[in-house]
Amino acid sequence: MPPPSFLSRASSLLRSTFSGRRADGALAIDYSPTALNAIHVRREGSELMLDGFRVIRLTGEAKRRPLQDVFHQALELRLGSEPVVFSLTSPELAIRKVELPPMTAQELREALPWEARRHIANLPEDPILDAHVLGQGTQQSSGPMEVVLVAFPRALYNDVSDAWAGLGITPAFIDVSQMAAMNGVLAGRLHSEPGPLALLDIGSGLGSFAIFSQANLILFRDLGQRVTHLDSLLGAQLGLDADQVDAFKLTGKLAKGEPPSSGVVQRAIAEVIGELAEDLRAGLLYLESRTGGSLDRVHLSGSATGFLDRYGIADAVSAQSGVTLERFNPLQGFRIGLVDEVGLRAVSAELGAAAGLATRYFSS
Repeated sequence: MPPPSFLSRASSLLRSTFSGRRADGALAIDYSPTALNAIHVRREGSELMLDGFRVIRLTGEAKRRPLQDVFHQALELRLGSEPVVFSLTSPELAIRKVELPPMTAQELREALPWEARRHIANLPEDPILDAHVLGQGTQQSSGPMEVVLVAFPRALYNDVSDAWAGLGITPAFIDVSQMAAMNGVLAGRLHSEPGPLALLDIGSGLGSFAIFSQANLILFRDLGQRVTHLDSLLGAQLGLDADQVDAFKLTGKLAKGEPPSSGVVQRAIAEVIGELAEDLRAGLLYLESRTGGSLDRVHLSGSATGFLDRYGIADAVSAQSGVTLERFNPLQGFRIGLVDEVGLRAVSAELGAAAGLATRYFSS
């Protein structure tokens, strides 16, 4: 399995690694250590139809399931030998936008280990590294190059690669989940919002905030520590362990007793609400200082979206930051086939990366 690339067709941030005629159907799979999300999409004329989906929670006992078994469960959606497109992420993933002296592609490749150590604190040991030059920076230009640098833990990548090899499958291309999700937003919003877009993605153990356009990653911030802080405050307030916190965020219910009121939850995580609001304010000030642009809303996605809406947390962050948090539906560009539509709506916020993968495949 080739190393991950974060360059895609619908966004010029992402270069395609697949060539040849596209099949009429494809399976898009997004994997993190806490969940696997998959959709089956087929092309019908000018439309893309979603006619299958699967969300597999990897918490509790499921954490110990062999990866090959987990992937095989998602592959049940696949028809025949249709291509598989794949994205993955990890709490140890690092994405940085950096400025480097002008250099050739070969020089950049050779400089990656040094630049990764220089720009990424707590760099995983022997990571998978990738980079992409934004804009028109070249060796001949006088100014610095803007480069997106990605580092992924090799051990997890090797586990994933071994699982695919055991199933006899080579994905048509591989992406980083956060970039795939941005690609999905671009595909759904580019015509109605031609300027920069922003995405706040809050999931299980993972979080990020990005401002981006079709040609540029303007800002990326890892918010994993915010999610960890939120979970620890909820666990302390409600007397829950890590798996119970995840279950509460997904369902809004407790195993025993009545769920807390919105006021109780907001008071319990008031620190995190303030931190997220400051993250948004700082990001929008950075956008204004770098481009002169502004945004009046930030798209919200991830498995915690329902929790943030249900307990009024999204509204509280909006009020404190001065920018509207708007739930993003990554499936708006698909026609929905014969599936459990109620179940699909319940998990739609988690399918952003898978939707971005499918869009990338069929638009390349």
